[in-house]
Amino acid sequence: MSPGLNIRSSFDAHINDPMMAFAVSAIVFILLTLGAYAWTAWNPVSRPHLNRVSFRLLVYALVANLMNASMMISGTRVTAGAGCNLKAFFANACLMFAGVMFFSMALNLQLVLVHGVNGQKLERCYVLGGLLMAAACNIPPYAAGALGLYHASCWFNSPDPAIQLRWFIGTQAFWLFLMSMCEVVSFFTIVGYMVFRHRTSSGLSTTVTSTVSMALPIPKPPIVLYHGIILRIGLYPLFSCFFNVTTCALGLYQIRNQVLTEVNLRLDIVDLLVYAIRPMMYALLAATDPSFLRALRTLRRPTSKMSFNNPDSAHERVGNTANTWPLTSATTTTDCSPQLCDREAGTASTLEGKIASEASVPDFACQI
Repeated sequence: MSPGLNIRSSFDAHINDPMMAFAVSAIVFILLTLGAYAWTAWNPVSRPHLNRVSFRLLVYALVANLMNASMMISGTRVTAGAGCNLKAFFANACLMFAGVMFFSMALNLQLVLVHGVNGQKLERCYVLGGLLMAAACNIPPYAAGALGLYHASCWFNSPDPAIQLRWFIGTQAFWLFLMSMCEVVSFFTIVGYMVFRHRTSSGLSTTVTSTVSMALPIPKPPIVLYHGIILRIGLYPLFSCFFNVTTCALGLYQIRNQVLTEVNLRLDIVDLLVYAIRPMMYALLAATDPSFLRALRTLRRPTSKMSFNNPDSAHERVGNTANTWPLTSATTTTDCSPQLCDREAGTASTLEGKIASEASVPDFACQI
């Protein structure tokens, strides 16, 4: 069989059916998830659990993926023309905006945890940056007529493959790949910083309990206290990185190898399925978001004393009424020599300073 020969199977003839199934499933699941989000946000009991920057960025990304899935349904039967050009514009814009939102999650985590920046003050910058990025990367190719029907789908199209490749790299692939690499760097930076703070906290606790006559309660830093939630939030940009790198690599290969060989056809189908599965995977992750699950548990047990401010309240009590952890040597009543008392007071004072430098638990939870 020659390299250019293409033998279509029955699956190829019905490739639109699984794409339609994935798209419809994603739309239904995203609508149900957003509806549940709205219900828990409307209820005053569960509303505080959703007050988190990354959660709101997730909602924006879900709305963008909902619109992208809608474009897939309308694109299962496409013809060349202005409608196809407009559909490609909106689909690419939604893809870019969602990518910026997931990148902003990773960036916000690093800025808050490592650099001590207030994430709530940057939330508008994240959203505005996503809108500007989506407009700047998609208006030029739309105005230049570089979008259209390509291999039975609405995408970048040009009679010259070199021009098509430049439009694809300059307005989509480069930026998505760059954000994906930054997401990976941010994730491992956060993990490394969490390990460092955990070891620092453990060493500080050992030093204090060995020098003070009575062991004082040593609270955990917020970054250690919230390690499970932080790592869970990090899954969103990691999934975004996987999908962005995959689609960019497949897109580059398709433009550079436009002959319809058997391999190229199969890769084209894989690319379409990846685009179709992406919204569904994001919806599944969003439905298991830790803040959302905690809000649901609060609605099931409205009289529960489980604190949003401390996910480990069953093991270590950090009350809702205390934003910092007071700690003084006055809590001990044992007799000691003047030298020992001075040493204990100095150790406790140092610990107070380290704790006071941390963000308060409620403020910290709202910023990540």
